[in-house]
Amino acid sequence: MTIRERKPLGQVLIEQGLITKTQLEQALEEKKRSGEPLRQILIKLGFVSAESINGFFEEEIGILRVSLKGRKPEPTMLKLIPEEMCRKYEIIPLSNVDGILTLGMVNPLDIVTIDRLRLTLKCEVEPVLVSDKELQDFFSQFFALEDLVELDEGEVSQEAEKIEIAEKKEEELDVSKLHDMAEEVPVIKLVNLIVTKALNEGASDIHIEPREDNLRIRLRVDGVLHPIPSPPKRLHAAIVSRIKILGGMDIAERRIPQDGRFGVKIKGRDIDLRVSSIPSIHGEKVVMRLLDTTTVLPGMAQLGFYPEELKIYDSLIKKPWGILLVTGPTGSGKTTTLYASLNTIKSVEKNIITIEDPVEYRLDEINQIQVNVKAGLTFANGLRSILRQDPDIVMVGEIRDKETAEIAIQAALTGHLVFSTIHTNDASSTFTRLIDMGIEPFLITSTILGIIAQRLVRRICSHCKSEYAPPKDIIQGLGINLKDNKLFKGRGCDNCRNTGYRGRQGIFELLIPNTEIRSLVLEKRSSDEIKKLAKNNGMVSLYEDGVRKVIDGHTTLEEVLRVSREEETSIT
Repeated sequence: MTIRERKPLGQVLIEQGLITKTQLEQALEEKKRSGEPLRQILIKLGFVSAESINGFFEEEIGILRVSLKGRKPEPTMLKLIPEEMCRKYEIIPLSNVDGILTLGMVNPLDIVTIDRLRLTLKCEVEPVLVSDKELQDFFSQFFALEDLVELDEGEVSQEAEKIEIAEKKEEELDVSKLHDMAEEVPVIKLVNLIVTKALNEGASDIHIEPREDNLRIRLRVDGVLHPIPSPPKRLHAAIVSRIKILGGMDIAERRIPQDGRFGVKIKGRDIDLRVSSIPSIHGEKVVMRLLDTTTVLPGMAQLGFYPEELKIYDSLIKKPWGILLVTGPTGSGKTTTLYASLNTIKSVEKNIITIEDPVEYRLDEINQIQVNVKAGLTFANGLRSILRQDPDIVMVGEIRDKETAEIAIQAALTGHLVFSTIHTNDASSTFTRLIDMGIEPFLITSTILGIIAQRLVRRICSHCKSEYAPPKDIIQGLGINLKDNKLFKGRGCDNCRNTGYRGRQGIFELLIPNTEIRSLVLEKRSSDEIKKLAKNNGMVSLYEDGVRKVIDGHTTLEEVLRVSREEETSIT
């Protein structure tokens, strides 16, 4: 039987009893929504295993199975079909002999793709079966170098061979050899292009992670890590050495964590990169945080505040003295909220000084200081010096210890408005955190004006936003009241990397201590009691604010539940 006479995959699997008609219909509906290949959906839904499908292809239909392990393709084959198409349809060209293209396919019954290639390439196509995992490893190993390092074939082979020979004895490499490797042309271009790709994708962090058999590079985009095509494992030592040289780190030391930083200018944008390396069992793992110092600072309204909360917060930031704290985990947008606050109240009549680590935005009319621990400039002693500079408003990047907290409180008590961040799970936990640091409760209650807890949720992509009716049991279980039983989500498109999300916004919890809450703090009561009282007094919790944004069509339930959960979820 020729490939053209074969039936579609779903129909064949039904006839063989591997899936039911109902399961196929459900999978086809999911295919319409997500655009994923049918085979992937069937496996993801648990209707059939990859082994069962591959065994059926091989035994019942008689399609030849080919292993990709250890296989090195000809460069002309890699350029025959675009990488995007290979990844989308899970195919790889293996050879082209006498006008017959041998095509590795995860689904050799994909007649549409076979016919498309036959017409485009003007040759016969002979499909062979390849493993999904082996194909993904193949992509990571061979596509990335061609895609990211734009060199001719001879130069790539020559330079990669040098690195491969050195990599075999990586633990014995001396400083001069590591330095030579880091200065090779392919490595320089590779690191530059990885950073450029991350910037173009809007990434906040780059993760370079060695694994046992390969190297993985992931970008954090809108708070979620996404893998990108990665170079071969043999380039790991050279890539890490190049980054460490740029960051002013010790390339000979691979046994202890290190930190560094460097700046680059890409397309007129000044990018500050903070580098962190740690030793892992498979080699050094490196993370680079990208800070675009030319980014336009959003206004308070763009952060995600609702008008009624924004009005209350606006009155707080215009107070003459006291402390305003923003709390949340790393990467939750705390510093951006503080910057937007300072940008709102800055003027030539006020002396505003900040001490930060790092300085993420550069603002006119504000004096900004960068922490330098090696030189002895910490938050605590920097804050002491700031108070001798006749400030009106002070921003401390983070309250990490008792010393910094005490100085901030003294600054507030002596007539200064102080902004800072602190790491707690919610607003009410801030009081217990400060008490645990050793701060007296009466000092806390007499200085804190308000506390904002926040998280960042991904926005639904405006290009592929669509309505859907969520299951009633889920809505009832989460305590949500919908008017038309309609919510929104993104279908996935090119504008959002097929994630359904593009950009982020905050969800907030604004706690303003009143007399009752101050009494609980003085009695050192639990954060749960403080939170319950605050909610009874009208505070909207993180979860509740997130649900409001779900109902208004800004984000999804999955996003809100990913960053915020509560035991009490009933919302009226």
